[in-house]
Amino acid sequence: MKSKLIYILLFICISFSVLAQDNSLNLKQGKRILFEYLSFEEAKDKAKKENKLIFIDTYTNWCKPCKEMDKFTFTDSTLSAYFNNNFVNIKINTETEKGKKISKDYQISVVPTLLFLDGEGNLISKYVGALAAYELLIYGQALKKGKVFSSESEVNQLIHKGAKQKYFENPCNVDLVITYLGIIPEDELQKEMILIKDRFVECMQEKNEYSKQQVEFLLERLIQTRNDKTYNFYLDHIDKFEENYGDSIMAYENYMEEILFFNAIDKIISHTKEIKNISEEDMTNFEKAISKYELFSEKLELLSKERSFERPISHSFVTFITNREAMNFYFQINESAKFGKYLLKYGQIDNLQKNIEENFRNDSQMPIYFLNDNTSKYLKMEVQEEVISYLSTIWKQVLEKEYLASYSDYFTAAKVFFHNKEKQKAQKMLEKAFEVKDETFDERQYKALETQINQL
Repeated sequence: MKSKLIYILLFICISFSVLAQDNSLNLKQGKRILFEYLSFEEAKDKAKKENKLIFIDTYTNWCKPCKEMDKFTFTDSTLSAYFNNNFVNIKINTETEKGKKISKDYQISVVPTLLFLDGEGNLISKYVGALAAYELLIYGQALKKGKVFSSESEVNQLIHKGAKQKYFENPCNVDLVITYLGIIPEDELQKEMILIKDRFVECMQEKNEYSKQQVEFLLERLIQTRNDKTYNFYLDHIDKFEENYGDSIMAYENYMEEILFFNAIDKIISHTKEIKNISEEDMTNFEKAISKYELFSEKLELLSKERSFERPISHSFVTFITNREAMNFYFQINESAKFGKYLLKYGQIDNLQKNIEENFRNDSQMPIYFLNDNTSKYLKMEVQEEVISYLSTIWKQVLEKEYLASYSDYFTAAKVFFHNKEKQKAQKMLEKAFEVKDETFDERQYKALETQINQL
């Protein structure tokens, strides 16, 4: 027992020695801000002795922005070198006894709250919220030079001014571009976005950089339409991006195409809601958007198979999405023939089976749920007999494959067959619904449909 205790004490001593060495090394190399293990009184004494300000990062163990600052802000080499040399840095958990006193004394109600104090403990400046590394650096440098801030908005003005300046110094730095995007007034954003894209592309070409971070930013944030300069730049340099990113870049392409597709569809649908009669141009644009999305997906599926991906990219989900969107579009504009065509494609049993196998591994009922949901929506409106016939055909196919399981499924099938005047099928579905009834069972609705079917 005694020897075990000696080993434990020896381990603790070695750990603290290593920790001290690591902190010393980090301090010298500026790898991260060195938060010292000092009491508040000790921090004040050190600040007075070394003629420094105290920087306090207040946090809690559950605070996500606090953890993000630990991971991304405090590990910045430029920031950490400056703060390690010019401030006494300490962390305080506001849920500890010491933290509760600090919270009360300096009126902290939100974490992270960043405090700057003098050696007497007087508040020099306070900022509520997380900051990026260069933002905190601008803030700290201003305080070190004796700048006095009368409000938090004044701090933000300084940070925004510095952010703009740093962005223009390096418009290819993704972090700086993101921050700059966040401070542009909304009424200027659209115009400025064009210039941001131009600058980003130009400096990438000049520096001949095609990093993983840049391509992710390009695809996720900058590319908005197929006419973007950034999109054409990406397509022209896709081989260089792929060198740095690998085959998985195709997943990002897939994501981008999905966004472009939905943007195009939303724009067309929004336009059709504003006018009484849809134009031929709207119809053509809608069909072009679907065609482009499907062709791209087919190409991607083929490529992923040729390159022997462990899980090839599936085109079937795109078919599922496009059929659903087309269905809703044509239903909205009362094009029953085209609606019916896509409705049959959407509900085609082979497609439904493929969707269940490839896209809904964890929930085989999801495609049925979508079919059920859409069918219920159509039945609530005035639909033509042709559409009811299409629905009946689909639900018969689904029934044959024994996909129906819930009360809702059988009840919807009963409504479809009732509207198509198929009395026996409707009665059978209603009986089956009663057998598997669950918490969604509504006796009043059930009795009403039963009466309607019996009257056929």
